[in-house]
Amino acid sequence: MIYVRQEDPNGCLVACIAMVSGLTYGAAMDLVRPAFRDGLNSFVVDAVLGDLGFANLDRTMFDPKFNAKRDPWPVAPFAPVHVVHASMAGGFHGLVMLADGTIFDPWNRDRTSLSHADYREINRISGYWKVLP
Repeated sequence: MIYVRQEDPNGCLVACIAMVSGLTYGAAMDLVRPAFRDGLNSFVVDAVLGDLGFANLDRTMFDPKFNAKRDPWPVAPFAPVHVVHASMAGGFHGLVMLADGTIFDPWNRDRTSLSHADYREINRISGYWKVLP
């Protein structure tokens, strides 16, 4: 995986799309520009990566089967690559997690673990598998 830094203040998920797919930040932005105003949401990420041949499985903090917080949370890595949605002091932030738990934060390369103090809460972890060319 090649680290991609976000080029816009709200471009974290654009950078995540670039890292997962192997695109440049600019190429990923070209794919999402119509949906990009003040950032993206997880539905756009799933749709764009789906169009690029990726299947995904999501885990959210609350398990809908039991209407309770998952325990343990966050879950261990379960896919070749993940996009993690975290709450931070300034709002929401997206980052990439590899199968071995390595974190690639598109805003701050020094953040290398989900337990970093800047991540107030992990809300969703989406695992991705390349299934189509």
